Parts: sequence; structure tokens; C-alpha cells
Amino acid sequence: MEIKDNELHCKDEQKVWAIGDIHGCYDQFVEIIGSPQIGDDDVVVLIGDIIDRGPNSFKMLEWAMNNVNNGGKYLMLRGNHEQNIIEDFYALVEQRERKNRYKIKTGEEPVDYKDLPIYDLRCNYDFCEYMDRAGIITVGMAEKYIWWMEELPLYLRVTLSDKRKYVLAHAWFEGELMPDGKVRKIISDENIVWHRDMNFYHNLTEDDYRPMEEGEILIHGHTPVPIIRGHYGELANPIFRKHSINIDGGCFLEKGYGGRLIALCLNDYTILGST
Repeated sequence: MEIKDNELHCKDEQKVWAIGDIHGCYDQFVEIIGSPQIGDDDVVVLIGDIIDRGPNSFKMLEWAMNNVNNGGKYLMLRGNHEQNIIEDFYALVEQRERKNRYKIKTGEEPVDYKDLPIYDLRCNYDFCEYMDRAGIITVGMAEKYIWWMEELPLYLRVTLSDKRKYVLAHAWFEGELMPDGKVRKIISDENIVWHRDMNFYHNLTEDDYRPMEEGEILIHGHTPVPIIRGHYGELANPIFRKHSINIDGGCFLEKGYGGRLIALCLNDYTILGST
């Protein structure tokens, strides 16, 4: 089942599961996808941010690179944590190119960015640390992971067999349908991976998703449910709004703060949560 133009059309009885921000919680992820409720023909979409903060980011990244593919059981969107690494990489390459131009003018030997230590990436979170522990010690050795992240789509539109429609994105989405049926994004790529639907006081804003078609629902993550709800001690569940559902359970948070990994079935709203 190939994905074209960010569109997924499901077969009869085929279920689609969306999994919230994993953040290196590999064991919880394996628990979720091992559930007997997820069938062999079901599609599982990882909503982005599979890395950083949690205990097994490198293991989770390796799993995704080996199992996520267009047309397979597992699909994935790009989150802001993947986007951070991509931006850090290109910033470093550009910086090295500038320095090499100067070195060449002064007769010095240029330095290939691939030979630079992994810690030369800014690594706003802990990417450099867990890559280093895994033996990925140079920027060149990390390239294949970064290029893979860059190929991840920013959003996915899903049409179930009963014609219900969803749009999945890491943080948020806004768009409009063109006469040819294709989508024109009306927010920036940055907002797709970074937008938060809450105000300074962690309350939900009044602005909900604006559907491109009647009845369409946005599925997103990015902002952990426990932070919005503030009900620490209660295990996280999705936040349902009229036109959007937040499935980021904050699995990297301790259970005392309500953190757990969440999977939501788009067909019947069955919720699977890590224990």
C-alpha cells in the first residue's frame, strides 16, 4: 500500500493506529505494538519525536530505520526533535564550508565535515550522547540517520474505508483543499512540528483545528497531556476536542506524573497505553 501525495486510503476493515511521541521509550513501544489488538494488516503511524529524553533513543531509531517504510505496516512522521538534528547538521556543514573556503585561500588543508566529532553538532537535547555511546563518534557516521529523518513526511491524510477522514501531524496542521483535490499547506513547516495549542498557563487555547473537509479530525502530539491537564498521578489519556485529538502521553515522564505511551485506533477510538 503505497503512500502518494501524503494520502493513505484504507482497505475494508483495515485499522489505523496512531502512536504518540515515543522519546526513546523503546520498551513501552514494543509493548504497544505487541498487543493482540493490533492486527497483521493494520497500519501503525508513529507521530514523530521517537528520539531524545527517554532511555533507549538509539535503539528506537535503529528499529524505525529497519521497519518504517512507505507501503508497509509502519509509517512515521517527522517531529521537532528529528527536525532539530536535521537543522543542526546543515548548520554545521555550512559552517565547515565557510571555514574551508578561508583555509583554501590561506593555503591551509580543508577539513571534511564528515571527520568532525559528533559533539560538533549542537545537539540541543541528548542526540550526541546516545550516538556516542553507540559508537557513532563522527558526523559522517551519523549522516545516514539524519538523511533518513529528512525523508520523513510532515503530515499524512488518512481516509478510512467508511470514508471518515483524518490528518496526522506531529504538532499541528492547517491547510486547504485545491480544486484538484491536493492540499496546500497554509502554515509553515516549523509550525507543523512546533505549534502548541495551549497558552502560557498550560490551558488549551480556544483555537481548534479547522477541518479541510467536513468531519475531518486532526491527530497530533508534541505537547504532553499531563502538562496540559496537570492531573499528576493519573495516567495520561488522549485529549479529545471537537476537531483534534492530542495523543502525546508524555511517556518520558515518570508514572507519578501520569506519563505513558499512547496508541489510538482511528477506526473505533480504542486506546492502548503502556503499563
